[in-house]
Amino acid sequence: MPGLGSANMSTPILVLAAVLLARFIWRKYRSPTRPILTVFLDALFDLPAVFKIGFWKHPFSISYAITEAIKETRLTEFGFDENGEFVERYELTRKHGLDKSGAVISPAGHVLGQQAFLKKMRERLFFVDFLKRHPSVLEVMLKAPIFVIGLTRTGTTFLHERLGLHENVRSHYTWEQLAPVPSTHDENISAQDADRQRRYKVNKQAFNFLFNFLIGDKIQHIHRIGYDEPEECT
Repeated sequence: MPGLGSANMSTPILVLAAVLLARFIWRKYRSPTRPILTVFLDALFDLPAVFKIGFWKHPFSISYAITEAIKETRLTEFGFDENGEFVERYELTRKHGLDKSGAVISPAGHVLGQQAFLKKMRERLFFVDFLKRHPSVLEVMLKAPIFVIGLTRTGTTFLHERLGLHENVRSHYTWEQLAPVPSTHDENISAQDADRQRRYKVNKQAFNFLFNFLIGDKIQHIHRIGYDEPEECT
């Protein structure tokens, strides 16, 4: 039949082109320091990211996270300046860091970073709302905090962890940073304890998946992170 030969020839050409494209994208994101799942996701998300489809049609920015957090929570008070200075300073700092390091945000990194921004902004809204509902929290007397500040690779993590072992020092743990705000407004101690245990369990699953499958243990060579350990990067 007329044209049948050309149709039969186009199929293997398209398959070959698809295989070569997939190979190129895979090699583009492959790295010995990255978990195989992250490389697979980056390869899978490459084209949607290029054409800005789905998650990638939204900017990876703190401004977008703030807007979405307000929509989701229906809360509006963040407790910081309302004239945009916080956002401006944050975006400037992030841009400077990316420019200086030469780092490029991958497709999977775009999604993870976007979700991390959104989670932080949600928690901030919940935090301010919780304080408004429970003003007695502000009356709790605390000792002056200790700030550990230093350049990279100078032992700040080690010092921070050693201080956290002291019986008179209370460090906040990684899991507490992930979910710092109670999800119950019942001030009864048993209700608060139950809520604390629930937040601990729920966030542990997300933490283990993130660090075991998406980030990998190579991060521990840069900055050691433990779910039940003091965390200095706030």
